[in-house]
Amino acid sequence: MYRKMLFLGGPVIAVCMMVVLGGIAIRAQPPNNAVAPLTENQVQNIQADVAAFLQRSKVAQPAAAAAAAQPTVNSALVQQITGAFTYANIKAQIDSVGNEALRQDIDSVWETFRPVPVVILLEDPTGKAQVRMAIGLTLPPGSKVQPRAPLRVVHLPIENSVRHIHLGPQSQLANVFGTIDAELKKAGEQAGFPVVLQCIEDPGGTANLTGRTLINVPTR
Repeated sequence: MYRKMLFLGGPVIAVCMMVVLGGIAIRAQPPNNAVAPLTENQVQNIQADVAAFLQRSKVAQPAAAAAAAQPTVNSALVQQITGAFTYANIKAQIDSVGNEALRQDIDSVWETFRPVPVVILLEDPTGKAQVRMAIGLTLPPGSKVQPRAPLRVVHLPIENSVRHIHLGPQSQLANVFGTIDAELKKAGEQAGFPVVLQCIEDPGGTANLTGRTLINVPTR
């Protein structure tokens, strides 16, 4: 259950809360923190994922193939807020979702499923003190959860998105987003929002340790 995971080192929140996107800096990050540039291999992996996305968008896929291409987990229990895009606020919101699930007695949905934190940026937070976001935890496939406000179940808006798994420091995510955008622009496309971040591996709790983050970037 969520209560056990919460106190035994369960859902990892470090990635989502120290993320930087396209020049968007989390205020909790030290201002002089050096960001390692992407390696040649990382850039090539991003280019391959963008190329695959562009190819898929040009070719009509059979329904079965399109369904198979979608990730298994595509829904989350979230609460939508307008607030600061900061480490402290996002951590508080993820904790709030877990605690509210306990209060509503729906935490058993995670009994045999390890949820991962999700941050859905509904708009570009650059230069904004208040940002519209949906924040929470992924749900098992086929979940029949019926939460009460302020919680809601949302379908993750990840179709028709460049889907890239970043293996490296979270501080590099700004460069990942920028590289995706640059590759899309070469094809006459442009990265947009909502951007969905899923923390799929514990990086050790700091921005400079290696972990895996799934970033879903749509076009506009």
